[in-house]
Amino acid sequence: TNYYEINIWTIVVTGIIMLVITILDYWIPAAGTKYFGGSKWGVWGSIVGIVVALIFFAITHIFGLILFPFLGALIGELIAEKPLNQSLKAAFGSLLGFFAGTAMKLLYGVLMLVIYTVLLFV
Repeated sequence: TNYYEINIWTIVVTGIIMLVITILDYWIPAAGTKYFGGSKWGVWGSIVGIVVALIFFAITHIFGLILFPFLGALIGELIAEKPLNQSLKAAFGSLLGFFAGTAMKLLYGVLMLVIYTVLLFV
């Protein structure tokens, strides 16, 4: 606007941070599965669950984004013939990863609000 022009470097830096956060948002649930003792089957199951949730997001909404990576990790661990309690623990890691990614995006949103509000009034 004529009131204020945002510096191109501010847009570039916040855009790069957003790109990194977007990549991490897909990686964190799989990493959570691995951290909680999941095998490669559980990690791949979590990734497949994320992809399926994104494909069917219009139908499943937020519940699919929470549930499908969890179920994918659980099914992957069960395919790897892990005991149910260990499979549930790995799937829980995927769920925690989802919530960590969501918290990270929320903090990024608040940070952008603060940065652009400060730039507007300085």
